[in-house]
Amino acid sequence: MAHWSCMVQRQDLAMNNLPGESRQSLFIRYLRFIVRETCVAQVLQFRSGILSGHDSTGSYRPIFESDMEEFALITGASSGIGLAYARQLAAQGWNILVVSNRADDNISVTEELKGRFGVEAIPVYADLTEQSAVARLYDQIKRKGIRVGMVVSNAGLLQFSRLIHTDMTMINRVVSLHCMVPTELCRLFIPDMIARGRGYVVLMSSVTAWMSYPTISVYAASKTYLRSFGRSLWYELRESGVHITTVFPSAVDTPFYALETRLRRRLLRFGVMQSAESVASKAIHAVFKGRCFCYPGPYTRIEAMICSVLPAWIMSCVMKIPRVRRLVNRL
Repeated sequence: MAHWSCMVQRQDLAMNNLPGESRQSLFIRYLRFIVRETCVAQVLQFRSGILSGHDSTGSYRPIFESDMEEFALITGASSGIGLAYARQLAAQGWNILVVSNRADDNISVTEELKGRFGVEAIPVYADLTEQSAVARLYDQIKRKGIRVGMVVSNAGLLQFSRLIHTDMTMINRVVSLHCMVPTELCRLFIPDMIARGRGYVVLMSSVTAWMSYPTISVYAASKTYLRSFGRSLWYELRESGVHITTVFPSAVDTPFYALETRLRRRLLRFGVMQSAESVASKAIHAVFKGRCFCYPGPYTRIEAMICSVLPAWIMSCVMKIPRVRRLVNRL
């Protein structure tokens, strides 16, 4: 951006000596140049799958031994991808705060983590969709003197339904859990990380963030929020030592999808569906590398790229297919 600002200054000096019509023409050409260069940069960044978020030394921060005194706070850690995060981070020596609204499962997970990996694990019951739940969670952790070195905002809700048939309570829960909760977690925990000079944040978005999907309109829109929020925050934190990565999984083999065992195995075999362990592993690797975005799997990367450039009329044509129309009308 520095060379662009210099160009603007030189351009302004040159334009002052030109007649009005010439200045307008030159300004239009310059504006086109800026737009073209910006678009090219964005495409290259998307195709590479990363926006290299390095610290001031030019390399990513590894996990230091002192980090092992800190906890990784994982929301939705009692099952699915959250449980995979908990196991893999515990295997690396991280202490774990198991946060979910399933008290019994929280206790089972913490006992497993302690027994298998010899780390400290604390069960924390919290319904994060309740008002001020994140603030209460933060205050509780601070009172106990627990240092949080990583936040994994993983908890989520998914319901296939047309908006007009979706209960308002469900809409509020989805928006709160996918938008307000990650925002509040970042606002409260990141300042402490900045004060220590290091920290990690993982935001679980979705490949649906790259395209509007009928029957999950609220879910897809909330995941789009995370895409924008995560990238903006990545820029803000570049020089702070805190790394934030937004993850865009496609279909994942979790309780989200009520599928037959045989169908699950086929989808996993052909790469259409990913395992929770694979998604968590690639996301952890990406955040330690300081990457802005993580696309866990080649199919996910391709799907996101296609969805980001697909014209709206394509979806309109799909919606006109009789079988698709009947399916949507049943939801």
